[in-house]
Amino acid sequence: MSSAQISARFDEELDTLDLAESRQAAHILLEDANDDLIAEVQAKIGAGGMFGELAREYSDDFASAETAGDLGYTSGNTFPEAFETALAALELGEVSSPVTTDAGIHFIKLLDIQQDTYLLVDESSRIERELMREATTDQLIAKVELLKELSYNAESLIEVSEDVGLELNTSEAFSRSGGQGITGLSKVSAAAFSSEVVEDKYASEVLDLGDDRYVVLKLNQFIEVRQKELSEVRNSVVTALTASESARLLAEKGAELLAEIVAGSSVEMVAKNRDLAWQVGKSVNRRGTDVNAEVRSRVFTFPIPASDRVIDGFYMSNGDYVVAELTKVVPGDLSVLAKDARASLAAATLSINANRDVLAYQGTLREKADIVQ
Repeated sequence: MSSAQISARFDEELDTLDLAESRQAAHILLEDANDDLIAEVQAKIGAGGMFGELAREYSDDFASAETAGDLGYTSGNTFPEAFETALAALELGEVSSPVTTDAGIHFIKLLDIQQDTYLLVDESSRIERELMREATTDQLIAKVELLKELSYNAESLIEVSEDVGLELNTSEAFSRSGGQGITGLSKVSAAAFSSEVVEDKYASEVLDLGDDRYVVLKLNQFIEVRQKELSEVRNSVVTALTASESARLLAEKGAELLAEIVAGSSVEMVAKNRDLAWQVGKSVNRRGTDVNAEVRSRVFTFPIPASDRVIDGFYMSNGDYVVAELTKVVPGDLSVLAKDARASLAAATLSINANRDVLAYQGTLREKADIVQ
């Protein structure tokens, strides 16, 4: 983008902006003042008295008096018209003559002036980015329209890609369920297997894939449905059979270990005899980190042992098989918790119960509701 284009856009934006001036005012309000009181305050102001101190002493606006009469900023429409007119006429630090409004008599001081700014040096980078984005969008729209026009009834996409200046790619063969890359998108595979593309040999419509991506398809080769040769699927078959056999052997081994421990052997003895990993967890709580989180979570679903241990085997998400033995459960003791921990637990319990009550109430409303279309 040229500096002239950036400057022109800046001027356009500047013309639409209202760069308002804000003025900070302080006042002394005399609600039922007589001439003597007004003259007294005016005399002290004229003698160089501190305006803030005079506001604390004389002002009937007790809220602003506590802050030396400061009323904050106004853009010209916050205070009564007479007040705003007097404020607008003041120089910085100047105090007005007495101003009358419905609230009473005001002495107004201009504390500060703020003017909104809008500078080319601050905005040029943003404007350049926006102009570039707009130009790119315009070019993209033009190219998409040209692609639609040239690909319609085109004998080949080679010439179309050259005329439009786009890259032409040939995909790997893929099925109706999709392939790799963009051929894995349902929109693309549906268009590729449409009767217009497969039977009539037309190019597809220009497909909008989102994120400013567009594609048009034309059939390169249609491969009839057939049984694949073993050489084509050997790797996947071997992988599947290996996984299946591994799962079978693991299930047999797990059942064998579980049976041996249930019969009376200890987890430690069975693990050592078979050179397997094992672990003892003592005083494990729900948030403990000494034991694998997945194992800990599963063991906390075991029933509480009555007179004997509870033993069970289960698979983990990574495919490992675990045999776990629960020997004892110690109930939680609220009295040992610190005061803040008890308060946190109570708050969490109240929240859970409240959510449960709300859900139950919503369910009752739905059951009793009459739906009218």
